[in-house]
Amino acid sequence: MFTPLLQSGVDRLKSRSEKINADEDAQIETLRGLGGENRSLPLVSEINNRALFGIHPAIPLPAEEASSISPELPIYVPRDIDADLHTGIRSKSEIGGFFLLVGRAASGKTRCAYEAINAVLPEWRLCMPADAKALSSLVTSEFDLSHTVVWLDEIQKFLGPEQLQAEVIRGILMNRNAPTILIGTIWPENYNHLRAPLAETEEEDPNRNARDILNLASRFDISTFSFKELDRARQIAEIDPRIAEVIHRGPSASVTELLAAAPELIHRWIQGENEFGRLLITAAVSARACGIGEEIPVGTLRDIAVALMNGRLRAMASDSWFEEAVHWASRPVRGASSPLAPHSKIIGAVDSYTVSDVLTQYANESAPQRTRSVSDEIWEITLRDTNHTSTLISIFTAAEAAGNTSIAERAATRAAEAGSNHAIWLLSLFLEKLGRNEEALAWILRGAERRDVTSMALAGLQLFKTDRREESEYWLRQAAAAGDANAMGGLGVVLMQRNQFEEALVWTRRSAEKGSFVSMEVLGDLLAQRGERGEATEWFRRAVQHGNRISAQAHLGIQLMGDEETLEEAEGLLRRAAEAGEVRGMVGYGMLLSQRDHESAEARHFLTLAVEAGDEHGMMALGILHAERGETSNAIHLYERASQSNQKAVRNLAIGELMKLLRAQGRDEEAARWELQLDALNGAGADE
Repeated sequence: MFTPLLQSGVDRLKSRSEKINADEDAQIETLRGLGGENRSLPLVSEINNRALFGIHPAIPLPAEEASSISPELPIYVPRDIDADLHTGIRSKSEIGGFFLLVGRAASGKTRCAYEAINAVLPEWRLCMPADAKALSSLVTSEFDLSHTVVWLDEIQKFLGPEQLQAEVIRGILMNRNAPTILIGTIWPENYNHLRAPLAETEEEDPNRNARDILNLASRFDISTFSFKELDRARQIAEIDPRIAEVIHRGPSASVTELLAAAPELIHRWIQGENEFGRLLITAAVSARACGIGEEIPVGTLRDIAVALMNGRLRAMASDSWFEEAVHWASRPVRGASSPLAPHSKIIGAVDSYTVSDVLTQYANESAPQRTRSVSDEIWEITLRDTNHTSTLISIFTAAEAAGNTSIAERAATRAAEAGSNHAIWLLSLFLEKLGRNEEALAWILRGAERRDVTSMALAGLQLFKTDRREESEYWLRQAAAAGDANAMGGLGVVLMQRNQFEEALVWTRRSAEKGSFVSMEVLGDLLAQRGERGEATEWFRRAVQHGNRISAQAHLGIQLMGDEETLEEAEGLLRRAAEAGEVRGMVGYGMLLSQRDHESAEARHFLTLAVEAGDEHGMMALGILHAERGETSNAIHLYERASQSNQKAVRNLAIGELMKLLRAQGRDEEAARWELQLDALNGAGADE
């Protein structure tokens, strides 16, 4: 008896030891790419290299100035958000937190973040992952990230369906025994793009993961200098001549943009003396607009420039036009950034060029429809020269936004055929939008048959919409068994429709526990219907705290309405939800206002909006308000509409109130007919 038990114990210890060794090897390998030596990371205060943090180079310091002033970084001008940002970081230093600075290129957001962590957490370790895989590897290898700042400059590079997962970020933030501060930066347009849904339902939306991650962060907006910031800059100008120079140039541009030589960069592109160089910059900006990544291959850059040439330029071009144009466009402007910058994966050769993000953003703002005017020849070049699936997906996104459905479909198809699950999801949704539902379903089933978990979940959801319920349940069960939270939630919905409420509740709970905000709300709703208000309130609160969902705020507010102690909180939640256009919020807020004042015009306004949206609860609430004001005909009309509800409880209430009003008016025959309907309704045991 004891021998196999002993052997089992030895095997477990051996397995555990091998796992520890494997984890340590993974940690060391990952750390090699994060700037640390062996198993350590540098301290925040030890890294002062501007380029490492992604801070734009500044205009040069005059040679005669004292060496006490940093030649790389101008003296920092405190920003208005500093106090709140520093306080936020300090308050989260014991439990961990996530902070995101949103601002345009050269707005100073990266410098602001850099100064914040140096001021508040100088003795914390600094982790600067190159990509999502590096950060995920640290987390999965159980590396100790306690008292570590994770630097996520240009966070959009880390986000996407096959990039950083929301579970990884939640795992970091929820481990309060190892407090970690994540701090990132992003352009406003990238922030808005990643938060925009790509599909009708959240469960099918490829942007959902990125949106979930962004929702976990405390957002700080940073823009051009305020009057207070300009006053601080004038004081610092007495010490730093670079600040003095840009202050004296007046308010025509942001101080930070002037320090980064943004106007000079734009001037070189628009009015520079080298016509071929300007053309090359335009080619680079066009390539980025078409979805090519930051590194534009030399051949692609040259071919797009040739495609942009008119007959005169082609006649003027010498054999060395490209080399001369590149040399001119790569010269730094005032010792700061250059329009183009060479890049290479091997020593001694240039294989690609990057274009200044200042120029990319200027192009987006000055000509937001630029991609719509790109010629088919340029689209063809970008597609022809691309083999990487990530770039093909980026081209798909740009082409779809530009309305070029042919290029979009070809790019997504190539990426899908190359094995990208992300491309399969996007292609399926794209074809569905075009009304090609059978093709869309065929692609997602292709991914499902390859046992891709997300494809299985999406296949189940799409089959559900086409009433192929057995196939839907099969794929949802497969994905749910593999741990997909969306599939668990979808399976819960399928089971509810089959009246298998107990199993539906189990799967919905599992989905909610894995972090699905939608399932948190559904679970809360199910529990509330079962009379378990305490636990329902807890799940709604979790959906509000972690998902920042307007609908969850409405749900939570309604739950809190019945308790005098939480009435003030309920009102705040419902008001925000109502003002955001959430129907439940409109109903709840309207009811609160009407209880306080039957004559409230604001209550009538929100309840009317809910009725116009077709909400039965809004019809009942507004009907009651009309009845109390003696507006009987309006109340009867609303009760009659509500009596057609799919919810038995609402129908019962509507018919009951309707009968009262009719009898009060002496309309007994009509009331009797409604009473027969009520008896039939309850006698038939209609579904809830």
